[in-house]
Amino acid sequence: MKITVNENQETYPLIKIFDFNEGESCFLYDARVNTILSLSLEEKEIVLSHMKIGHFECKATKKEEFVKKLNCSGFLIKGNAIQIKEPTFLNIDKIMEEAKFNAIPKKLVLELTNNCNLRCTYCGYTINEKKKQGKSHGSNVLSLKNAKRAISNYLLEYTLLIDKLQDHNDLLTHNPPNISFYGGEALIVFGLLKEIVNYIKEICKNYDKIKYDDILISLTTNGTLITSEIADFLIKENIYVSISLDGPPIENDKNRVFRNGKGTGKIVENVIELLKKKSINYYKNRVKIQAVVAPNYNHEVVGDYFFQKSTDGKFSGANLFEYLEYTDFSPSKNNDEHKVNSNISDNSFIDYINTFDYKSLTDEDLLEKLTFYPAFNNRLTKIFEFYNRLSNNPSIEIKKFNTCYIGKTQLFVDCQSNFHLCERSDFSMPIGSIENGKDLSKIRKMYAEYLEVMNSTKCKNCWVFNFCPICIGMLIKEGRITTPSNDTCVDITNFTSVVLKDLLIIITFYPRIFELMMKSYNTNDKLFIEYNNKDIAQTQ
Repeated sequence: MKITVNENQETYPLIKIFDFNEGESCFLYDARVNTILSLSLEEKEIVLSHMKIGHFECKATKKEEFVKKLNCSGFLIKGNAIQIKEPTFLNIDKIMEEAKFNAIPKKLVLELTNNCNLRCTYCGYTINEKKKQGKSHGSNVLSLKNAKRAISNYLLEYTLLIDKLQDHNDLLTHNPPNISFYGGEALIVFGLLKEIVNYIKEICKNYDKIKYDDILISLTTNGTLITSEIADFLIKENIYVSISLDGPPIENDKNRVFRNGKGTGKIVENVIELLKKKSINYYKNRVKIQAVVAPNYNHEVVGDYFFQKSTDGKFSGANLFEYLEYTDFSPSKNNDEHKVNSNISDNSFIDYINTFDYKSLTDEDLLEKLTFYPAFNNRLTKIFEFYNRLSNNPSIEIKKFNTCYIGKTQLFVDCQSNFHLCERSDFSMPIGSIENGKDLSKIRKMYAEYLEVMNSTKCKNCWVFNFCPICIGMLIKEGRITTPSNDTCVDITNFTSVVLKDLLIIITFYPRIFELMMKSYNTNDKLFIEYNNKDIAQTQ
């Protein structure tokens, strides 16, 4: 399938035209209204002629009428998105007011310790430890007292939100309270973790609308410290566990090593078998395997390894499996060691569909085919997410707010009791502490700097901004919000173009797959409630 993309970035920076099979199908995406239009061959030629990307002979009146019609709906207007939300005091006040009363407190992350028994080569903590700068490994431990205060405040915020709803079951189902344990390596202080879980049980007795079983408790761990005793505790308390394993020991041990350089792969394999033996149901439904796609791995060997462990139609044998990209769209041309390996990202979803006769499969078998391989399942999820970000009701006014509510949607408490936006931050812009609460002046400053970046000429001239994954956390560096690098933006633009192409091809040529996608996928990325009509809503 031949695909060509025509664009005039200088005059129409917010327009992207996707042309399939030399004009058989053509679509115009206009970021100003965040909508995709299907164009006939004649309409396409009129648009290209108007944008001066080619020449088309037609009656001037016909051309003018069509272009005028598009302009009246906000399409095909020259220049950038001048109406992106400005960093004014009024706008920031509105955001903070919305966050205070309506934002969903989705997650509380507790860094139990910054101590770790590993020194993974790609870990930011390890890299910073060598450089003697930024957040790095240490020996600090979060006090039980401060952990209790953080949890109490979090559940109180969640309860206040529930009290505004007549029916809170939808909120508990799709956005349950989430308390997550983080490190360093959290299991180094397993005793503290147990005490905190027991406290969560006790405090839930004080609430009518939140039960212990409603709370999603999760743990991120390297897996090497899970003993029989710890496994029994995790299973008993039904705790979600994310275990890092990058593939077979021969590959995993290139990066995931102890302080002495010894590999961890075999130990983690044994831990996984221990969990399976104790409770296969727990392993399938509560254990996530996270594999980092590092550039020095043989990705074919890694893929075969997890494929061989597949059972019951589940890749690797676990319902929860995730490939993690090496970095968040941040390659470095000057340092080969930190280049992103694009082996997973560049897999063509459409090419994969064409490897089997999808018409002969039942809906159930087709869905299994589409979602079995994590890389393709991730792509289909991303395609669905992009579809949901498109506007069905075009509006000329753009209110760009592509981030969570600072200190409310997610709150990260480091082991020294400081508040941070999330674990993506480099911890150079704390937003308060357990002792002193949230610092609204720092939060206001962070919003102002972020909106300033979003209102830069670079961002306002980018057709991708409605799909851009860059949030505040990714931009925090050395105490300020920074503008994303050109390399980062190129990566994001290319990726967005590929995902939108896949979406358009599926809608046009594979409608059955599109219907399956709409029925089977769900999105829980809503940030706030509108309790007047009891609906969950999402910001743009």
